[in-house]
Amino acid sequence: PILREHCLRCHGPEKRKGGLLLTTRKDALAPAESGRASIVPGDPKASELMRRVLTEDKNERMPPSGARLSAEQ
Repeated sequence: PILREHCLRCHGPEKRKGGLLLTTRKDALAPAESGRASIVPGDPKASELMRRVLTEDKNERMPPSGARLSAEQ
């Protein structure tokens, strides 16, 4: 539900920004255009998605606009 609400507009069936597609597990685990693993099961520190969600850098943060994800999310 979190990915559907906050991510699929840019990383779903209609768009694939940065080469990241989050509609299936296989696609979500594939490297993005950067060559980095977007999601590394069991290792959130190695996951580019987590780095982007947690960064304070406004040029890299995800989602890029609107409210940040809450700590619970």
